[in-house]
Amino acid sequence: MKHTVPEAASMVGKDRRTLYRHMKRGRLSYGIESDGTRYIETSELMRVYGEIATPETTMSHPVTPQMSQGETANVTAQLLMELVQEVRGLREENRQQASRLEAIRKQLEDRPLLEDKSKVAAIQQKQNTIASETTPLKKATTFADILHNMRARDDLNN
Repeated sequence: MKHTVPEAASMVGKDRRTLYRHMKRGRLSYGIESDGTRYIETSELMRVYGEIATPETTMSHPVTPQMSQGETANVTAQLLMELVQEVRGLREENRQQASRLEAIRKQLEDRPLLEDKSKVAAIQQKQNTIASETTPLKKATTFADILHNMRARDDLNN
């Protein structure tokens, strides 16, 4: 879930300037909305600062001993519904992240293969070209055969 910087600061019990400093130093990751405001994910706050009090789980009406069973049940049911909604949202976010990760993995797996295939094709083409341009070497039985083979090798190297 996304939180504004002031909201996140109150959730972790820090001053907003501390959060901005942590963002600037790279300790705390953040995103930027289309209107330019920064936001911080709940999971990022938990990663950096540990257990936090989120607005969704902070009880606006805490259960007290003076409450009747019906009132306690209503507060519990309300909190349970909020938690169920948050879990659904987190599951969907998790699915999206897994999908993005899989797409990136496929890109990374395909990329070296394409480069390797083009290198292999270039090497095979070069070998075919060399094979078609070479003159066969003679069995060196005379000094003239040795000179012929040396010239043929020089032609290959140039």
